[in-house]
This record gives sequence, structure tokens and C-alpha cells, in this order.
Amino acid sequence: MTDKRFMYVPEISSIVRLEEDWTFALYNEGRNDALISIMKPERATNHYRWSESDYGKPIDFVTLSAGTELRVDRIYIRAGSAGYSSITFVVQKSTDPRFYVPGSGKKNATKKVFKKARFWAKLADVNSSKMVVVNDKAMNDTESNTDANGDQSE
Repeated sequence: MTDKRFMYVPEISSIVRLEEDWTFALYNEGRNDALISIMKPERATNHYRWSESDYGKPIDFVTLSAGTELRVDRIYIRAGSAGYSSITFVVQKSTDPRFYVPGSGKKNATKKVFKKARFWAKLADVNSSKMVVVNDKAMNDTESNTDANGDQSE
């Protein structure tokens, strides 16, 4: 039996929203510092650069809740390096209270401020998520280059 999947590769800066809770492996690497400090603060020390010896060794698994919005920040796919294929996201919105931190200064001292978090996940984990496109950067760019007749401008 063939596993049917829809193929979609977003442009950088596109926004996607999780339709279901998404659990994925989180790796102890500097580019994941922000998410580690929010989701696993007890593990938020001794981050190091990604290396071949880390392959397949997540520090933990984390779950982002349904409704979380993610901005696509980087896509890394290279022939011969499938173990390194990944997508980097920035959490834009979440209902998870861990993303809200006390504000600073007199004006915001009593307010909770949303803290964005940049992180990467392996492509296999990303492909296991259920996401919908909220803002497709490529589609927006195409629409802005289309005239009233639907023709592409140059």
C-alpha cells in the first residue's frame, strides 16, 4: 500500500498553523536555545554546536499545541545529507503560557509579553505534523506581480 502525501514546500517567511498537537525531537544545539529555554528550561544549559556525534540523539521530545503559528525561517535539504535535512521555524503565536514572559519597564511590568522562539526540526519530524498554510509568501509575491487580467508582470 502506498502512503499518499501532499507535497508542499513553503517559501521562506510563509506562516503555517498546527492543526494538531505536534511532538518532535529537540536537539541540544545553539539554534534551538530559545525553544529549549521555553519548553525545557531545566535543560537550558551547556548547549553546543551540532556535530556528527550528535546524529540521532535528541535531548528530549517537545509538543507544540494545535493552533501554534510558525514562520518558516530556513529550509535545509542537501543531496547525500538526509540526516541533516531540516526546517527552521520561528514560533509566531501560541496559546501555551510558557511563551509568555513578564514584561519589562514600568509600563509593561504587569503585562505578559509573547516571546518568539527560533528552532529547527528534522524534516522527518516536520513531515509527521499536520499544518495548514496561513500566509503563503510565494502566493502573496505572485499575486502582487499579477495584473487585473491575471497576467504576470515582469
